[in-house]
Amino acid sequence: MDSREEMIAALRALAARIDARELTCRRFLEETGVSRRLFYRHAGTWLALCQAAGMIPVMSNARIPDEALLAAMRDAFVAAGGVGRYAAFERHFAYSARVLWARFGSWAEALVRFEGWARVHAPEFPHFDSLTIARNKAERRRKSHSPAAGPIWDPTAARPCGEPVRLGALLHAPINENGVILACGMFADRLGFAIESVAVGFPDCIAKRRLGAERWQTVRIEFEYRSHSFRDHKHDPAGCDLIVCWAHDWADCPLPVIELKSALAGLDRKLSG
Repeated sequence: MDSREEMIAALRALAARIDARELTCRRFLEETGVSRRLFYRHAGTWLALCQAAGMIPVMSNARIPDEALLAAMRDAFVAAGGVGRYAAFERHFAYSARVLWARFGSWAEALVRFEGWARVHAPEFPHFDSLTIARNKAERRRKSHSPAAGPIWDPTAARPCGEPVRLGALLHAPINENGVILACGMFADRLGFAIESVAVGFPDCIAKRRLGAERWQTVRIEFEYRSHSFRDHKHDPAGCDLIVCWAHDWADCPLPVIELKSALAGLDRKLSG
């Protein structure tokens, strides 16, 4: 598909074929075979494409009901042939697997919640044996990485923070991905961006990037504390246009990178002057 008009026509044809007016962007891409890069180049956003086609968009940043997540977990396990390799599950899961961590806190807890749901709502699930093994393994792994004793955070102690940077209201450098998201949001306009949306899922952010006095471009952004985490998280470079991180440490990164530590270094005098 080489134009927005062709994508609108493809969306209408898909809606007619499956007899539905409410669709997710993921379903559209899977059914048509359009790459995310080509989609964002011609369509701009899922909301804009659906409005042009007279459809009702199902936005990826809307809260997914627990029932839908758990049913999708069942479908993914069945398609993968069991509860074993996480990579096989992720390949068949209908949503971004990151939403499970956001909703349940850990993979172990997601398996616990799924098993409780499946015993009641999907008693025909054929992989309860491998589910129990995987759940126990995930629980042991979680405990082995947890503190031996004591609270996760001592409210009487000072919270850790990064080195002093004094960039406007930002007193200290980020020490995690959430800090990177905050810093990018605070200085997005100075970096030449207008934020369109931020959501749980890949990519983290859709934004407009200023190209000139009257030109803007839609970009898909993934936030990381260190750029190499993009590779470790097994993200698909084809689904993203830009990595925004605090420290760029990935020499052969296939995507453009904005290292905030460097990009914001020249702002301190401007902000304090």
